[in-house]
Amino acid sequence: MSIPVNIVIAWPYDLYRDRILRLSQRFMTHGTWVKNLADLFAYVSFQSSVYVAILWFIGANPQQIVAAVTSNVLISMVMGVAYGYFLDYCRRLFRVAVPG
Repeated sequence: MSIPVNIVIAWPYDLYRDRILRLSQRFMTHGTWVKNLADLFAYVSFQSSVYVAILWFIGANPQQIVAAVTSNVLISMVMGVAYGYFLDYCRRLFRVAVPG
C-alpha cells in the first residue's frame, strides 16, 4: 500500500516542505542547522500524519497506532534531513527552480 500512497503524496509533501522552508528563512542567519531542523520538522510532521491515516484506514487500534508512529518518528528523524538534501540535489540535477 505504501507505493501508491507515496506516489499520491509526493507533490503535496513538496509543497508542504517548501512552505516550511520558506517560514524558516527568517532564522537562516544562524546557519544551515535551521534548514536541517525545518527539513526534519516537515518530514516528520507530514509523514507521521500520513502514517496515522494509513494505520487507521487498515484498522489498527489506537495503541497500535501510537506504538507504530512513535517508532516511525525516531526513524524519520534520521531520514528527514537526508531526504531534504536528496530533494535539493534532484532539483539542481533537473534544474527545477526552488521557490522562495
